[in-house]
Amino acid sequence: MNTVLLTSVSDYTPANISNFIHSVKKSGFNGEKVAFVFTSQSSTIGYLQINGFTVLFPTSEPTDWGYAHIQPSNYPPKNIFCDRFLHYSRYLLDNPQFRYCISTDCRDVVFQLDPSILLAEVLEHSGKDLIVSLEDIEYPLEDWNSTNLQFNFPEFYENLQGQQIANAGVIAGRSDVVRELFQTIYLTSLGGRMHSRVRLTSTDQSAFNILLSQKVWSQRSFFSSNADPWAAQIGSYASKLELYHSRGLPVPRLQDKKIVNTLGTPYAIVHQYDRIPDWNDAINSIYSG
Repeated sequence: MNTVLLTSVSDYTPANISNFIHSVKKSGFNGEKVAFVFTSQSSTIGYLQINGFTVLFPTSEPTDWGYAHIQPSNYPPKNIFCDRFLHYSRYLLDNPQFRYCISTDCRDVVFQLDPSILLAEVLEHSGKDLIVSLEDIEYPLEDWNSTNLQFNFPEFYENLQGQQIANAGVIAGRSDVVRELFQTIYLTSLGGRMHSRVRLTSTDQSAFNILLSQKVWSQRSFFSSNADPWAAQIGSYASKLELYHSRGLPVPRLQDKKIVNTLGTPYAIVHQYDRIPDWNDAINSIYSG
């Protein structure tokens, strides 16, 4: 057991995360599984625990219905999207026994295969420290990413034009390097909050992409596209179907209730499958329950 899986849960019911939980189990992943819980009912906490997850409460207090997130007074305003990376980095600092780390969202992620196997193979063969999952589209062509970057980091908006967009919902690599990356994502995201204080937004993905524009991170990263079997990023593809097809970009597809790449190889990880109704139905038919 040399791989740890990290995820975060807040305001999710067992039904919201059942696909993720069942897929991890079905994939054969046998590493450590850790869920950081912010606000959650007792039923969700129990569901995680009976399915083999260690549950941690970094900034939460018990209530009569579960746990409620309480932002410490010396922290900036709550932004769980970004705060999770601080807690991940602290966990990895306190648990140096893991060689590899995989962090994913949980509500819209499934494991079709054990990703720890492919992770080790890719890092060994590439000589890199991180696997970065690309959306196969560049700034400013995807609306959500472009708007998020411009709103949170306007001073960096022009710098990233033409850069491939990476997704922060699936990050993996050597644990010591991942720990440093998570800490740096958190610190960078704080700068984005200066602009977004008027309304809560996710600054982590834009912060992640700013970091990847720097050689200190890009040179340590294996960039995985939708042509590779690592992780399918469906969100941008679902919002820009015509653009992807007109440009001949590698696109995932549904085959025998599996999400596969252009070679017909199932992805180890699928993210944002719920953006395409038929794919969502297929995933639900396999993993929900």
